[in-house]
This record gives sequence, C-alpha cells and structure tokens, in this order.
Amino acid sequence: MADIAVTNTHLIVQNETGFVWFGAKLTIDDKYTYEAPIMPNGKSSMPLAGFVDDQGHGYKRDRWSIRHLTIDVTDTLGGKKHFSW
Repeated sequence: MADIAVTNTHLIVQNETGFVWFGAKLTIDDKYTYEAPIMPNGKSSMPLAGFVDDQGHGYKRDRWSIRHLTIDVTDTLGGKKHFSW
C-alpha cells in the first residue's frame, strides 16, 4: 500500500493506495515529525531537515539512518490509515 526510500537529504514515500492522503503526519524514530497537508497518489519527497522534534530541532541523518517511521493519514473517503516501518 505504501513504500519508502531514503536519500542523504530526503524521505521518499510511494503512496500506492489509490487515494490522496490529507493531513499526513510522518514521524521518524518516534521523535521527529513532518506534517503534509496533502500527499497525492504516487511519489512524494520530504526534506529530512523538515522533520523536527518538540524543541524545533531538525532531524540530522547520521550513520544509523532511520530506525522507525510511521505515517498517519486520512484518505479521500475519510478513512484513517496508519503505516509503520
């Protein structure tokens, strides 16, 4: 239904659900979040620097990279979806 990839500077999400996602909240390692008002069906790219913690500190990719990612969204039919890697 969804797939992810990581470059040195971006998180790439492939939305394969067939629906546009609204109010997407992406969370890296249970700490750094990024909110996207709309994510279309297909590929979206989010800058890793745009993910911030509660104090406003940006995510900095280190040698360990991302250990855990969650995505919470509402689809075009109003259904709630939760994805976890």
